[in-house]
Amino acid sequence: MRYLFLFTLTLILTSESAFAQIFRHYLSTDLEMAYQKDEEWKKRIREKEIDFEQYFANEFLLFENDDNIVKHVQVVFNILQTEEKKVSYDQIKQQLKALNAAFNNEIKMPEDDFYKGQAYSAGIQFCVPEYNEKFIRVVTLPKGTVIRDMFSERGEMGIAPFEPEKYINIWVADLGQYNPQGQEFSIAGYAQLPMRDPLKDGIVIDIDHFGEQPRNELYSKGLTLPHLMGIYLGIGPLWGFYGDGQCGGDFVDDTPTHPGPSLVCFPQTENQLVVSSCWGNERMMNKNFMDNVSDDCAAMFTLGQRRKMHANLGKKGPRGNLIPLEPFNCNDGRPTSVADNDVVKANKVKVMPNPAQSQITINIEGVIENAYFSIYNLSGQLMIKGEMESLSKDINVSEWPAGMYYLMVNQHQNKTSNVQKVTFEVIR
Repeated sequence: MRYLFLFTLTLILTSESAFAQIFRHYLSTDLEMAYQKDEEWKKRIREKEIDFEQYFANEFLLFENDDNIVKHVQVVFNILQTEEKKVSYDQIKQQLKALNAAFNNEIKMPEDDFYKGQAYSAGIQFCVPEYNEKFIRVVTLPKGTVIRDMFSERGEMGIAPFEPEKYINIWVADLGQYNPQGQEFSIAGYAQLPMRDPLKDGIVIDIDHFGEQPRNELYSKGLTLPHLMGIYLGIGPLWGFYGDGQCGGDFVDDTPTHPGPSLVCFPQTENQLVVSSCWGNERMMNKNFMDNVSDDCAAMFTLGQRRKMHANLGKKGPRGNLIPLEPFNCNDGRPTSVADNDVVKANKVKVMPNPAQSQITINIEGVIENAYFSIYNLSGQLMIKGEMESLSKDINVSEWPAGMYYLMVNQHQNKTSNVQKVTFEVIR
């Protein structure tokens, strides 16, 4: 018989143990609801979202998506510190390490967790071009300064954004506390979804939730920023933005909706069930970064979340401008741009015979290091995928329906990626 935990936000807030902890609170919902209450903004956003949904379903999934590729994105840190609360370069390096570990599935899930099989690399690598005052911009404010005007234009916070068309701007500041009905929370920060007001765009994170925080019992490992980055890249919290935060979902179809942030990390195993009160969902996915649990608990994104974020960074995605077209340096000066690897670009991919009846052979001319293939039909259904162990690979297509198919070969080398597409036909 399975153990059952009926876990709701109300239960947590009324328990004695909850009042002994200062839980993390995100204000992203407040920012989003401000747009939804403005009819002009609401209409404008919905029109853009419809265009994005059509691009995601009809173009990105069919022709751009690759579940092995890694996208590289540059960030700029805007530090609003005080003499009593400062941010070091070591903290920034640790924060980037934690962010990249979260987005590349490097945080270990418990072996018996019910959702372990759904943990998937988000395939995004973040970096600062250089550790200097150009990309780490610091303003020292008077002692005890707390940023109260949460949703002002970013320039009004003391540091205007730096080239936001190229970099993700992240502000770090003391955001203070939040006290609903006598329960104290620490304000962790907020992020704005794509396709909103560019004057308010970016991520704002509390200085006490940034990087390693050894004295912060629940949030010591720098895993607040992955949640905020997920929102910035188009993923909602699992409890949603709308309907007063009740079961709105994260805009992705392979995650369950939650009735509210989990806050406490109960085990979620085959024999132990943490229940969601949202209609149609039995289980909660409380180790997902888009929930709100302690840093010792958060560990995963899903494939659906990955695809939605990559689409936002896609060729026609609202964050696509962040993917550089030219080579760029990150941290230690190593090139990380797709455009910088001539060896990968020179390789040619062929499918023979074309058309085919019973078997095709994939041929690659050149280097095959870290080469993966996937084949889809024109409806976007994945037929087969795998790794290229040699320069050629035979695939049996005798049971495939007649029609057109497209092959995608993705090669990684020296932190760069290149995707090539080849269309072929199966006849009967």
